[in-house]
Amino acid sequence: MATMEDLLATQQQLIEGIDRLYSNFKKDGAERKTHDYLRRRLESLEQYFTEFHNNHMNLLSFGDRSHAYFTTDQYDKTKSKYSNIKTAIQNYKPSTDRPQTPILKPPAFQPSSISQTPTVSCQNNPPKDSVNIEDLLKKQATNFRAFSREASDIDLNLISEMWEFEDILKTLKTRWTAIDTLHWELDNELNGSNAKYDEQFSNYEKYYKTLKRDINRKMWSMAHVEKSTLKMEIATFEGSYTSWISFKDLFTETVHKNPTLSNAQKMQFLKSKIKGEPEKLIQHLQISSDNYPVCWNILTHRYDNKRRIFISSQKPPKYPDISAKISEPPQTDPRYNVRKRKRYKKSRNRCIYLGSLPRMYPSGEIRLRNQRRLYRFVEISERVASIGRISSVSGE
Repeated sequence: MATMEDLLATQQQLIEGIDRLYSNFKKDGAERKTHDYLRRRLESLEQYFTEFHNNHMNLLSFGDRSHAYFTTDQYDKTKSKYSNIKTAIQNYKPSTDRPQTPILKPPAFQPSSISQTPTVSCQNNPPKDSVNIEDLLKKQATNFRAFSREASDIDLNLISEMWEFEDILKTLKTRWTAIDTLHWELDNELNGSNAKYDEQFSNYEKYYKTLKRDINRKMWSMAHVEKSTLKMEIATFEGSYTSWISFKDLFTETVHKNPTLSNAQKMQFLKSKIKGEPEKLIQHLQISSDNYPVCWNILTHRYDNKRRIFISSQKPPKYPDISAKISEPPQTDPRYNVRKRKRYKKSRNRCIYLGSLPRMYPSGEIRLRNQRRLYRFVEISERVASIGRISSVSGE
């Protein structure tokens, strides 16, 4: 179903067509206004107003009466104009029906050569109707060439600004208005007798509608992206594996798969959302359409590592506090064994070294054998400490 804007534009063209029909009727000479001429004019007028009335009924279904078409009562004015023009054409009498004034014959004799000259010239001169139609067809062919030249220069993939789409759409509409305006006049003259022209006009009309629909779809898509997607805030990625998944998913859906953005725009947005190590990885690449896939592949190859993402998402293991569990026996005990004391210090030092492994490997990458040694020496240190306490208690 046609939109309200399209119907209003068609109504304006029909009003202009009715005015042009009556203007041409008044300009044409009396020798052209035959019965067949009057019949074709009435048929065209009836066709104009029938389409005008049907479009008016469709406009009433929208319910919006704020347009100037409704506030100025264009329908009633056009209906009154239609009635007046129809009455004027119907009441017009062709020259053949008018009473002829008697023509006096010249008294002098005229030679046959002179009398035959006008007859020959009238046969060679084409009718004025055919001359007018040929001129209109030539003018329409020029309009077709101008429209084709304008439409062939349009590449929607190279256009990224909203004002460019609006300018192209305005230019195409101007070109097509000239074609459509002249078509109404040609259709009035030809009345469907020129099948080649009708087919040519239909092809151009389909091409114009398709191009207009593609431009409007691209404009709507860009307007939708500007209102929603581009305003979505994406957190800056600084090289953490835990935040890579969320950054990659958001960037892929809003920017990477966005058909309205060029690769250069995607790369500009990507560089504005990374810092630290990932920024250094691609800082040697300049912003261009060819470098964007390279930048994205470098980042995905570096951070899309499932093993590192899994390890970084796990909580680090809780190791026992060595300093809290190992308590050195009091040195004031006279029965303190020096040999056991040395053995205790040696075990304690090894335990403290193994206890520092979690700090040396904060991601939790510590071998199993080192963990076993850690717990083994913790157990030995506890035994040594308990021996010292037992010996001190037994001495008392």
